[in-house]
Amino acid sequence: MCVKDEINGAIAAWDDSEIGDPLVLIHGLSESRAAWQHQSQELSKHFRVISYDVRGFGESEIGVAEGTPQQFARDLAGLLSNLGVDRARLWGFSMGGVISMRFAIDYPDMVESLILGSSSCLINRQALEFFKIRTGLTTSDKPDELIDLNTEDAKACISIDRPDLIQKYVDLRTSAIQDLKGYANACAAMSTLFEHPLTHELPKIKSPTLVITGDLDMFCPPKASGIIHDGIPGSILRILPGAGHCAHWEQADTINDIALDFLSGNGTG
Repeated sequence: MCVKDEINGAIAAWDDSEIGDPLVLIHGLSESRAAWQHQSQELSKHFRVISYDVRGFGESEIGVAEGTPQQFARDLAGLLSNLGVDRARLWGFSMGGVISMRFAIDYPDMVESLILGSSSCLINRQALEFFKIRTGLTTSDKPDELIDLNTEDAKACISIDRPDLIQKYVDLRTSAIQDLKGYANACAAMSTLFEHPLTHELPKIKSPTLVITGDLDMFCPPKASGIIHDGIPGSILRILPGAGHCAHWEQADTINDIALDFLSGNGTG
């Protein structure tokens, strides 16, 4: 069921399967809640799946943007409060993983468990430049260049030779950017990880955590997941052979089985 309501001063959009223990799915940069199309149906057989459009993407308004992971975390807290959810499982992909980590640090009592997919707790200068270039294009007179870059990024996210899957992901990322200010805001939030990495705060995360990525991830290489794993006490690390950044698209059945095993508390992921 699609719902829209005001969350922290901006209209937010989300889907809610309504039945079961809550599991929140948090998408990545230049995506929308539609990015979870390979997970939502299967997961909703076991959990109350809540997937939402992050501020400034999909059908969620940008509102007054701060360009910080902290605001994204407050938005998530506001969404859960709106739904009357005191505690939830979280699965965040890439930027969604950053939001999940920030949320688990700032609102530890609201997190049952975490899955951090293809994410990072810090960025290097090269990644900072990546975000600066894309942020600059949002205010330039060459918006087509940003569209071209976004298309290239989307293609690089998927490592397997599946033109149909790649095109579907390209289309999703293109449609998710309804407002260039939303894209710029998310890039600004990610850029903060250069001077203010989450690394030293990771030990504050006490919830059971599964860190998962593909060994071919070009955007958040396995080393980045290793740093997260080392920082979160008791966390589990899984690296999927032959998977790129969008492991949950490329190997959906495999990653869904791993996630369900972990989220249900039946195994070690």
